[in-house]
Amino acid sequence: NTKKNYFRNSLKFNGTWSNDKGIVKANRKRIEQKFSNNSYGLSNTLSTIFSLGPQLVTINSNTRFDQKSEFLNIDPGQFEDSFNEGIPYENITQNLKLGVLKSSNDLRLSKDLGYFTISPKAEFEFEIKDLNTQLLKNENTLLGQGFINSISWIKTRTGLSIDNQFNKNDLQLALKAPIYLNSFNIENEFINEKSYLNKLTFEPSFSLNYRINNFWKIKAGTGISNSFGSLNQIYPSYILNNYRSLMQFNSPVPETFTKKISGTIFYRNPTKLLLGNIHYSYQDITKNLLYDNRLKPNGAIEVNVKVIDNTRKRHNVTANINKYFTNISSSVTLTSKTNVQTFYLILNNFNSKIKNINQQVSGEIETNVTDFIDFNYNFSFNLSNSIIQNNENRK
Repeated sequence: NTKKNYFRNSLKFNGTWSNDKGIVKANRKRIEQKFSNNSYGLSNTLSTIFSLGPQLVTINSNTRFDQKSEFLNIDPGQFEDSFNEGIPYENITQNLKLGVLKSSNDLRLSKDLGYFTISPKAEFEFEIKDLNTQLLKNENTLLGQGFINSISWIKTRTGLSIDNQFNKNDLQLALKAPIYLNSFNIENEFINEKSYLNKLTFEPSFSLNYRINNFWKIKAGTGISNSFGSLNQIYPSYILNNYRSLMQFNSPVPETFTKKISGTIFYRNPTKLLLGNIHYSYQDITKNLLYDNRLKPNGAIEVNVKVIDNTRKRHNVTANINKYFTNISSSVTLTSKTNVQTFYLILNNFNSKIKNINQQVSGEIETNVTDFIDFNYNFSFNLSNSIIQNNENRK
């Protein structure tokens, strides 16, 4: 590395080998669960910065390969309705193998033009996954279609953007306008089925930072974004997570569209040793899938998916104040948080509208008793309220 050039490359290897066994007694029944997980991974991270004429070039690359093998055995077998026509049986065994190759790369050019900085950026990401699972009843009876997954997943994301920044005195503005091409190629080899998805998305964002005076500063931002699900959200056949969780996501690729806005006011008075801020954020989230959570008589949850457009709205308000008292060498901090969230969920065939209200008031007192002794006291009060309204029965 020199003053004009920077280069860093890091190669890492990790491995995990574990075996777990647990016994649960519920309703006078004994359930034994055995689980083993063997995995390893290899990753390489590269970063370089250098000058190209009057502009600065930044290149980042992160590539990772992971291989995982899992074994799960539950005795006696659970989810009798799904696996054995409602009749009790001895045990259920699951074998799972997952291979992942993922790479994220970007190239950025930066050019200063007076108060402006213009940064064109190109991005390319790809992800290749292979998932294979099978369920066996009574140790050697291989269950058929609906209980075997053999899925190949290829995802690519190509992006172009021009990031613009304006800096003058106490005002900073930033505008980003990226365009992404998202492509998915999914193949279920067991049933010889293929699906494709190509989506062009525009995800602009804007942020503002302004120092009003020595005491006050404001920060605000807004933007829209698109995100897509992963392989562990689309498998068409059952996967057993544990003795109480059985999941099946026979659905298209999950899509999420988010609109967000936020603002923060900061106050800082060094003379009075007083700090404070208040923050508000709002998110409007639209999804194409709704999850059907079915509660079984034994307390287990079976999850299925329905293709239904639905929205989730989040409001968050946080206020914080800190005061230092020199006469007693103590600092007092008070924090208040309020979060309101509304969303939809299918529970036992009913489409339910859920509203969660969470409030928290917390504080901390920190006192310097001597040069060697500090005293800290923390407290927190939490209040949560959930309102569930069943709208209609969906089958």
